[in-house]
Amino acid sequence: MLSKLKIKNNYIFKKTPCFVINLDQNFDKKINLKKLVKTKIENFTLLNDFKIKIILSKGMVFNIIDDLFDLEIFNSKLEFTLNENSKLNYLLKTDSLKKCKDFCGDCFNCKKVEKIEKKLNFNFVGMGSQGDIKILLNGAGNYSFYFKTNQNHLASNTKSNLVIKSALSQNSNLKSDNLIKVVKNLKKVEAKQINKNLLLGYFSKALCIPKLEVESEDVICKHGAAVSKLNEELMFYLQSRGLNYCDAKQILIDAFLN
Repeated sequence: MLSKLKIKNNYIFKKTPCFVINLDQNFDKKINLKKLVKTKIENFTLLNDFKIKIILSKGMVFNIIDDLFDLEIFNSKLEFTLNENSKLNYLLKTDSLKKCKDFCGDCFNCKKVEKIEKKLNFNFVGMGSQGDIKILLNGAGNYSFYFKTNQNHLASNTKSNLVIKSALSQNSNLKSDNLIKVVKNLKKVEAKQINKNLLLGYFSKALCIPKLEVESEDVICKHGAAVSKLNEELMFYLQSRGLNYCDAKQILIDAFLN
């Protein structure tokens, strides 16, 4: 079934709804995707599959907050193209515990599985372009997260840094597929990715797949992944100061994520 969107008085019919945004001096430096999408699309309906292409103009710096989950868009594809000397600060932060106060058992007994899928492509096509990407997840219940990221370095003197952090309770799980790609004949490229996960439930899981495809020599590329539990000594310290178990746990999770 084809989807119908109305964008700037032009109708677009595609299996995967998609629109392109060119970010220049006419946009605010801080952008919430939820607001941007609702502004650009006149006839907006909840979509299961959604794609946005965002192009950063030469020399522009933008802070983008990805809050599309608030629109119940749980399956989306974002592609960022960074031109010469542009800089992107991207933040995605989601908390599936908003409706699950103090780690209650309601979500644990819920049979409905919420699958959240996000595909992110970052194309560094201009010299001097930079990207700082942060994905912070607080998962609970049966939430299943899948993130696929590509840091594509297509020009010299480019930098990218990806940080993914998750705190997974109950049955929640994460699959993270992250690629750094550097094409041939580039110089002074820096690309990093780090994935850190707290497993807080008996059945919570994290699968991290960091990958490198480097075809140039003058590069600095790093990647890593780690899985751990909450520090029991810190939990004991906070509880000895009068905090109950749930409050102490939440403080440590917030500190880890933020």
